Formats: sequence, structure tokens, C-alpha cells
Amino acid sequence: MVCTDDRYLPLDSCPRFDLSGIRWPGVSVPEAFKKRGGADLNHPDSVHWAQVQNDLHDAIRTARFRGDRVVILEGLMVCADHAGARSLASMCDAFLLLAPGDSSPAAQEVLWKRKYLRSHLGNKSYKDRGVTEQEYHAYWACYVWPRWLEHGFMDRRPKRSEVVNCLAEPEFVAEACYAAAASLLKL
Repeated sequence: MVCTDDRYLPLDSCPRFDLSGIRWPGVSVPEAFKKRGGADLNHPDSVHWAQVQNDLHDAIRTARFRGDRVVILEGLMVCADHAGARSLASMCDAFLLLAPGDSSPAAQEVLWKRKYLRSHLGNKSYKDRGVTEQEYHAYWACYVWPRWLEHGFMDRRPKRSEVVNCLAEPEFVAEACYAAAASLLKL
């Protein structure tokens, strides 16, 4: 498995976004977000695409050597309108696209609350870092979700793809992904 999250550029090389532009429920940017900084990790220019492509080539060679039939490329921006993403997407035989149900506000709430409570990329959860639900919701609504709409697959669903609802319990999502992959790849 190749994960694009493993190949972010150094934070000072990533595009920036303005934290003060978010409509925070308090008077200022919450401390946890000040510490996080304005590196835009939800933008395709924040990924070292050439290194991800090298990783994918290595994974394919390893899979062939071991007799494996599938290599997974994971990343929320693989379908982005970006040269590096398009190059990687062209190497894929099929796509499993995870989406929050019907993407309604209620479905998004389930997803943002899950993300608010989980640790990620070696960091504590936002809740454990002292962020309130209202603050995280502002971050989600004013930054994360708009970036997903801009750089995710919503307007660029590839051929040979299946959308899987990511709001179910993880074991059910895994089962749905397996079934969709088996169907797409005729395993």
C-alpha cells in the first residue's frame, strides 16, 4: 500500500491558507490551530507527487515479485486536477472512492465529529488539543470541506470506480471496500 499522506512536502514548502479567514466561534484563532499553522495539507501542491510515483513503482515491482495481484494507492487528492495526481491516477486500474454518505450536512457532521475525535499523522485529536466542537466545525465548514469539494473526486469521478460510504463502522467500510474492489478488479 502506498499512502500519499506519507509524502507531504515539508510544511514550510506547502501552500498556505489564512487561519484568520475562518469564522471562528471565539474572538481569535484557537491555540491548537495557531500551533498547526497555515500549511494547506488539503491542497495537491502539498504532496511530493514524484516521490509518491516512485513509491508506487516500487510497490508494483514488489507485488509482481511476491505474486500479489493488487497494490493500493491511498490518498484524498489522487483524483485532483493536478499534473502529479493525474500522472498517478493514470497508473490505476480502478478506484474506490470513500465519501460521507450523501454528503448532506448531517452526513458531514458524522464525518467531522469522527475526525475531531481521532488522532492523525502522529498528532493528538483536536479534542485532546483543547479545540471545542464548535471550533472544529468552523475549521471543517470553512476550510476542510471546501477543499474536499475543490480537490476531491466530486466533479471528477473516474471511470472504473465505485463510491463507498465511509460513515459506517470501520469493519463494514472494509467489507464494502473489499466487495467493490473484487467486483472492479474481477478478483
